Amino acid sequence: MKFIKKHPVLVVFLLVFGAYVFWTYFRPVSMNKKIDKQSEHYINDMYLVEGKLYETLSRDAQSLYMTMLKDISKNKIETKFEGPEYNCDVFSSNTENSCAKLVDKVLDAINLDHPELIQWGAYSQMQIGEFQKVDYRYNLKSNGLTVIHTAKMTRMIQDIKNKTKNMDDADKIKYVYEWVSRSEYEYSLSKSSKEQSAFDLFDKKKSTSAGFAKASQIIFQNIGIESYLVMGQTTGNHMWNIIKFKDKYYYFDSTYSASISKDSTNYYSGIGPLAESYLLDYPNLYPSINGDESIIKQ
Repeated sequence: MKFIKKHPVLVVFLLVFGAYVFWTYFRPVSMNKKIDKQSEHYINDMYLVEGKLYETLSRDAQSLYMTMLKDISKNKIETKFEGPEYNCDVFSSNTENSCAKLVDKVLDAINLDHPELIQWGAYSQMQIGEFQKVDYRYNLKSNGLTVIHTAKMTRMIQDIKNKTKNMDDADKIKYVYEWVSRSEYEYSLSKSSKEQSAFDLFDKKKSTSAGFAKASQIIFQNIGIESYLVMGQTTGNHMWNIIKFKDKYYYFDSTYSASISKDSTNYYSGIGPLAESYLLDYPNLYPSINGDESIIKQ
């Protein structure tokens, strides 16, 4: 009591700070019960990984996938291997059997399968002697920081779940589109850019299309909207989502929402039945866009 009387301002500060820390990082949340923590794909409780791209890879590519996934999840700065380990050619970068092309294919798969891998920003690779070396660029420099920010994002997702629980699917889709549009779109075609994680959008409010699409994908899964994280080309390399609404499929490009005024009559054009300028990588893995009317009425 004497301490309280002597330092009332400090006590109030500690109480407010403690409440903030609890609410932001430690308050109970309802997690996805389908998540299997024993799965080799398990990273955290934000997202249930189905391994859609992983399943399409050759056995050698799947082996490299798991090696790289473990290295990234442990914040290792690099993965280095010899070609014979994965039956690829280190000394060629252009042939179909090149280790460079194998790395790109495997990391595409990790990128699309694991939007919850928030610490990873981008990568670069090079040949060093008989080795293929892959360097990783991280948004979060340690596992401790990853745990802290995962806890914060998990509770932000819980807030979104609470706000959308009584909405119909159209309003949920609209809500996600508007929520994501509060962030700034960072235009970049470079794999060296770091703004390619869902963390960038949740925490920094600034990201490339990859961060926008990954954040949208995580949110959709947690609020009960069937969706797919996809990559391909529009005017350049791009990442977006495909969503299901009333048994039909639409494209959902949340980066569009950040590049146009909310007052514009075209604001919701990032959600649509047609996507003629969008060319999918791995098109056979996803439902075809077949929605014939707008989800959001403007």
